[in-house]
Amino acid sequence: MWYYSCISVLIFFCLYFVMYNELFYNTDEDQVLLLKACSHKLQQNEDRYEDDFEGLFSKSRGRDLHNVLIDNENYTENCCFNFEKPPKTYIQLLDFYKNLSFPKDERFLWDKGWNIQYDPQRFNEKNKLEVFVVPHSHNDPGWLRTFNDYYHHKTKPLLENIIQNLFTFPDLKFIWAEICYFSRFYDTQDLITKERIKKLVHNGQLEFVTGGWGMPDEANTHWISLLIQLTEGQSWLKQNFNITPINSWSIDPFGHSPTLPYILKQSGFQNLLIQRTHYSVKYNLGNKRLLEFLWRQLWDTKGDTELFTHMMPFLSYGMKHTCGPDRTICEQFDFRYINKNTIDRFFRRGQDEITTKNIVKKSNLLVDQWKKKAELYRTNALLVPLGDDFRYQEKNELLNQRNNYERLFYYINRQTKFNVNVRFATLQEYFEAVHKHTNYKFPTLSGDFFTYADREDDYWSGYYTTRPFYKRMERVLLYYLRAAEQLNAWNVKYKNDRFEKILRNVRRQLSLFQHHDGITGTARAHVVEDYSIRLKNAIKDCQYVMEMNIFRLMTRNSYEKMDYNKKYFDIDDSNWPCNGSIRSPIIFSEEDGNSKFLVFHNSLAQWREETVQFLVTAPFILVSDLDGRPIQAQITPVVIWDKITPTFLTKLYNLHFVVKIPPLGMKTYILNLKSEKTKSKHTYFASNIISNTSFIAVNIENYPKELIKFTAQREYIITLTNGGTIHFNNNGTLKSIKTDRIREPWPVSVQFYEYGTNWWSKQSGAYLFLPNGPGKPLVGNFVPYIVYTEGPIESSVCVGLPLVVHCTRIYDNKIEIRNIVNISPLNNFEISMRIATTIKNKDVFYTDLNGLQMIKRNYFHKLPLQANFYPVPTAAYIEDENTRLTIITAQPLGGTSLSSGVLEIMLDRRLSQSDGRGLGEGVLDNQPTEQIFHLLFENLEGCEKRVENHPAGALTLAAYRATKELLNPISKFVYVSLETALRKDFGTKYSPISDDMEIITLRNIINLERNSTEVNTGVIIHRTKVLECSAHTGNLNKSVQLHNLFPFQTYGSSIHRTTLTFLKNLGEVDIEELQFCPMDTKALIFKHIPFKI
Repeated sequence: MWYYSCISVLIFFCLYFVMYNELFYNTDEDQVLLLKACSHKLQQNEDRYEDDFEGLFSKSRGRDLHNVLIDNENYTENCCFNFEKPPKTYIQLLDFYKNLSFPKDERFLWDKGWNIQYDPQRFNEKNKLEVFVVPHSHNDPGWLRTFNDYYHHKTKPLLENIIQNLFTFPDLKFIWAEICYFSRFYDTQDLITKERIKKLVHNGQLEFVTGGWGMPDEANTHWISLLIQLTEGQSWLKQNFNITPINSWSIDPFGHSPTLPYILKQSGFQNLLIQRTHYSVKYNLGNKRLLEFLWRQLWDTKGDTELFTHMMPFLSYGMKHTCGPDRTICEQFDFRYINKNTIDRFFRRGQDEITTKNIVKKSNLLVDQWKKKAELYRTNALLVPLGDDFRYQEKNELLNQRNNYERLFYYINRQTKFNVNVRFATLQEYFEAVHKHTNYKFPTLSGDFFTYADREDDYWSGYYTTRPFYKRMERVLLYYLRAAEQLNAWNVKYKNDRFEKILRNVRRQLSLFQHHDGITGTARAHVVEDYSIRLKNAIKDCQYVMEMNIFRLMTRNSYEKMDYNKKYFDIDDSNWPCNGSIRSPIIFSEEDGNSKFLVFHNSLAQWREETVQFLVTAPFILVSDLDGRPIQAQITPVVIWDKITPTFLTKLYNLHFVVKIPPLGMKTYILNLKSEKTKSKHTYFASNIISNTSFIAVNIENYPKELIKFTAQREYIITLTNGGTIHFNNNGTLKSIKTDRIREPWPVSVQFYEYGTNWWSKQSGAYLFLPNGPGKPLVGNFVPYIVYTEGPIESSVCVGLPLVVHCTRIYDNKIEIRNIVNISPLNNFEISMRIATTIKNKDVFYTDLNGLQMIKRNYFHKLPLQANFYPVPTAAYIEDENTRLTIITAQPLGGTSLSSGVLEIMLDRRLSQSDGRGLGEGVLDNQPTEQIFHLLFENLEGCEKRVENHPAGALTLAAYRATKELLNPISKFVYVSLETALRKDFGTKYSPISDDMEIITLRNIINLERNSTEVNTGVIIHRTKVLECSAHTGNLNKSVQLHNLFPFQTYGSSIHRTTLTFLKNLGEVDIEELQFCPMDTKALIFKHIPFKI
């Protein structure tokens, strides 16, 4: 142990010189050099520290100084994301999984309880076990009942009981998480009750944990939606109680993502608690006392992103699983009913009341459980949650718990043999006790906790795909919300409280759906319908706000004439989950001069030049901008599919043309109706081939008949504008892709597979994926219809397959797949799309985490098939040394790579039964859903290389751009009012930011300063990590010129750095540019006087 002594001496001298630096070092530079010298010496011993972690863990004194040194390393020019050097953490979960054997006995131990032994001498008079009993109630905002139903029949009564008992008993504590419920309860209280609640909050009896609008899912959610729901809940707490929580409580999401601690860390949080992780992970971490750790991001080499995390050790967060390993004993200490003649709805009898006759026996039992549980943790602080779903709604329940536990506390605290101090507490009190142990160095951990399993082979990978229609709808709402907030922010001179209230309600509806039984698709059918109505109404509200603000921004002198009840624009929404059901065509009339003005909005901070598409009722159209320049356009037939048969509409056409829109800006184009004699030479008709042995009638009015042909089945080739080719099989699916004139084609095939479910044992349901074997190719006993369309702007190949209309669109040199999936006639059926290539990725593939980052995966043959499916919220890829295939998805789904060269994405699932996780019904409300994907085949020659054991991945710049464009399509508005002329553009004077960056948020935020005339505009900017394939400068800082991007500071404003929730001011920024490393996210508040853009 000689080296520990040496290091201790070194640390002592470092601290000594830092404390008295004015005697020896007169400048900041000198101090930094000193700290770096100490840091370098400590780094040399880091490997040795990790090798002997157990010894270091007990008595490390260098932790605080180590944090100071890490902070000072920020002076370096290079950023911390380095593919050539993987971050060093004590636990890297992918490696951890590789080493786990997943023995069968663990699965039974998990359900039965661990046989934990403890040293009776561990705790003594000087080192007592500090037990923190934390009452809580978990309230799902929708699951078996709707949000409103739950509130009126369960949450409102239990909150009334909780507040009354807290006020009556000052020794009682409580924590609460779901602000969607608490805000509704609080806002309906009288002033006296509100003051009582404020007193409970500020004296520490009532703690809000996390403070988000709900407790979100962490698999399907997009990180921007996660941030929105956190901000919405915490903003309400700030406005009403002037508090901002620093402890997060995530007990019910089905697996955990490192994206959440990333957001929490940058929102001012200090601690996080999680619960649902794989039983083998818990068992192995618990046996090594590693259930508390510093959760670090995959790319972090410095520790800047670490968040202290507590993992609960047992099966559930309910009372029977929180006092210790033996649930039969823990159940005896749930005093919901204290009369054994009382039987609850689960046929459980009440428990014995604590009396002088049984208190000795009961205390011995309970303390024994506590000490066994304490063996799984390092410090002498023990957390014992006391609650469950919707607990304390009965009037006397909390009183019963309080009275019986107080008797136990009184007895146990006075028995010297126990060496225990126990009390009611909040989560904050527990974490404070943990962090008092400054001599402990907690282990670092990186990775995620997917896929979750609670017992045996029951892997929760089904909910990644359950009810994809609503998953897609959530992404559409997110896009509309961000665009509406952005447009509303530009109109600050004419700030309208009407719009602010509308957008606040939209944020709350979006936030509500992030709930872990919302976007997951795991609620009952009538609850899902309730969510659907909320999402649809929120989308309409966003469209209204966008319409009004575009009218303001794009018309001259419109502000005095504004009529909030008037229709100014029609919105062409081509991104709905089932596209054809809501789109309306553009109809020309003599009243509008046979002309239509179109306004396009770009919510991204880069110039965009993309193909757009409309439905029109006439084919002879001239497209031009407001300067009169004609724009090349293309007309194609409109085809609708009745399962496998296409129908060509006779008087409806698709119009395609390319628009160029400035960053965060808008531009106007004109459609002019022409006659056949005066038709534009800039508008082209696409050629069409219908492939099938059976004839169908095609009679399209005013469409050249020579451009519609019939052939037998054959292969087909489409040529790209850059010289590449897309080769299709004679069944209408991809055969090969050649991305340019030079490279050889890449073989590829697309095929659809079906999965069944077990019928003799446990079966798949909303949560679980339990297939009855490998997937089987989905084949039909018919010759499919194939429709080939080719034109100068867009080409496509569509084929009617069993249960899927599969279309491949080629435009802007992009490959887009649109699948209209309809499995409603079937039961216990799941469908996937499998893309096969010659890429030699072996068992390695990559999926994204919440659209924020890419994580490395391994296909584990020691685990069942369902364990190897992971969430794919936005992207996945496979690669070898030279080639990469990336799939970008517009909706969250499950995915995997089952064998080398293959990517598989689940599309939909229909199940007749519950899987035994409480839902009590199957999933039988499937809707036809149009799912959108982009495929990218990329050559990796010249791209930066990663060491094999690096746990992170990165999209290429092209793939990241495709993700942004797919999730944030160009908004299309048709001007229906002729009273005011439109401007030709908006935003052309603002400069774009780098393609690897994105404006996450641009919106007005509430100014909490009274009597202030300033407007606060919140901006969040994120830079991702992309795979560098050119100059390899991606690890260096990049700057954003604020004055070139935002107009706010040119009107007497100040700029302030804040946390991501805009709730803590981190100081004024006195520079006009900000530096960003890869994976940096920075939030700003522009305080400015109203102005006119």
